[in-house]
Amino acid sequence: MLSETGQDYFIVGDVLQGALTNHLPAGVALCTSIAPRDGLNDFPAMEGDIIHRINPATGGYETYTFMANSWTPTPPPVQAGEAFWLQSAAPRNWIQHVDAGGKLLNYSFDTPAYVGGGGGPVPP
Repeated sequence: MLSETGQDYFIVGDVLQGALTNHLPAGVALCTSIAPRDGLNDFPAMEGDIIHRINPATGGYETYTFMANSWTPTPPPVQAGEAFWLQSAAPRNWIQHVDAGGKLLNYSFDTPAYVGGGGGPVPP
């Protein structure tokens, strides 16, 4: 969460554990990590993938492209809980493994493809 007043927010709850699977569709989809950690850990990037994320300082989109087995211009600095737009040619599963020392559970989430409408801001 972004706060212009310097307010701290604490979100409390149980952390999902085990094999966390996010089903990513082909096309354009709004995505986030299921695991509560920064970065695109275990993200199954494919040649030609494009990630658009909002820069909180400017309010504009930053674009990151996966080419030749690396992100250009840099790996996307996605923070825990931050959403981003994925533009991809092929569906796949983003599987993250979390073990916080408790009972292991498996979790699966389907990310729907964006089909337009809604009036919200979408990447160019």
